[in-house]
Amino acid sequence: MKYKKILVRCIVKEVHENELIIMFADKEYKCHKRDITDYQMDLAKMFEVNRSYKFHMWTQNNELRFSYKHCRPKLNKNRSKPIPTVSGFRNLNNDMHRRLKEYTFDNNK
Repeated sequence: MKYKKILVRCIVKEVHENELIIMFADKEYKCHKRDITDYQMDLAKMFEVNRSYKFHMWTQNNELRFSYKHCRPKLNKNRSKPIPTVSGFRNLNNDMHRRLKEYTFDNNK
């Protein structure tokens, strides 16, 4: 299934121990702790109610998902693990096409 992550601003409505209730486009959604940080942190100290924060949003199984840690690498334990981005895919794709052109040009002599 194709999905595209976009950066959106959401308002935190409630802070619970293991999840946030956030508001986006006049609807409330849950953001679980696994999508906020990989470390043991108190969410009440990280977030203020009725304040706006940036989240990555994407669809998964026809459901909107939100992630706070994807736009903040310090909250990921495995920082060296690449997170796929559109620009990264374009760079790989352009490099592959450039190499294919060089290869086919060299072999057509």
